[in-house]
Amino acid sequence: MTRSFPSTRSTAWHEAFHAAALCLAGLVPECVRVDWPEADLAGCVILDWGPDGPDADKGRSVLVAIMLGDMTAGERWEDFPPK
Repeated sequence: MTRSFPSTRSTAWHEAFHAAALCLAGLVPECVRVDWPEADLAGCVILDWGPDGPDADKGRSVLVAIMLGDMTAGERWEDFPPK
């Protein structure tokens, strides 16, 4: 069985949507990678939680950013943004 991998371009767009959503929420990422940082992970966004660390509001913003990355690939959510 042949495994299909996403292109670097599609991975970059996907991670860029996550990063952009975080920036709009005021949580500028520490790093965005699309170089297969792990064997089963084509890309990732590394968070910078800021000097105060995580809290409920930041957590909600991160969840929205995660969902936006999935939505760029065509996945739709019934209740968006989450409450």
